[in-house]
Amino acid sequence: MPAARQPSRPGIAKAKFDRLNKEQRVLANWQCLRITRTELIEGYKKDARRRPLSGLTARADDATGRTCVIIEGPNTTWCQ
Repeated sequence: MPAARQPSRPGIAKAKFDRLNKEQRVLANWQCLRITRTELIEGYKKDARRRPLSGLTARADDATGRTCVIIEGPNTTWCQ
């Protein structure tokens, strides 16, 4: 008889993301957008896009009743 499939455990994924954030010295994160002292990281994959913070600006907009973090700079516009 095959082994029963384990139900998805979101706590495991959160622990993994928390560990990666700590290892990479992430200061703040919003879903898959992460910020360190020197770079903006988009996602958690090994090949996640990394952009230097130099030249980027950030602002929050909550005009729609939902807070949107907007990061802009050379060749990038990102809203989460």
